[in-house]
Amino acid sequence: MPTIGTDPLLADRIFDLLKREIISSQQKPGQPFNETVMAKRFKASRTPIREACGRLSKEGLLVSIPNKGYLVAPITIKDVLDNYQLRHIVEPLCAETAAIELDGNNLAELEDIVRVEMAVREIRIQLR
Repeated sequence: MPTIGTDPLLADRIFDLLKREIISSQQKPGQPFNETVMAKRFKASRTPIREACGRLSKEGLLVSIPNKGYLVAPITIKDVLDNYQLRHIVEPLCAETAAIELDGNNLAELEDIVRVEMAVREIRIQLR
């Protein structure tokens, strides 16, 4: 576990690290998140932990449970729908950019990937 020394930006550093852990699912949705445990982990007082947790809570990454601590925010249906909506906007632009910048080697690799995908799709159809 990382140890963070004392400095004026301690709460910021803890916030950044915990945010990365939550976003990357190292901290699982619904998992209890205790200030005292985190203070021991980071060898820090509870004050910078509390500040970081408050900011994570404001960003919707933690849910405060009065007199209990925090939970890593669960993933909701709205979150999933928002993600799909964002992908609907971004993915065509990514595909267009990739197509414009495609060279011969990349094209051959892409064709191989498509061939495999088509074969897998055909097998799935036959198994139905």
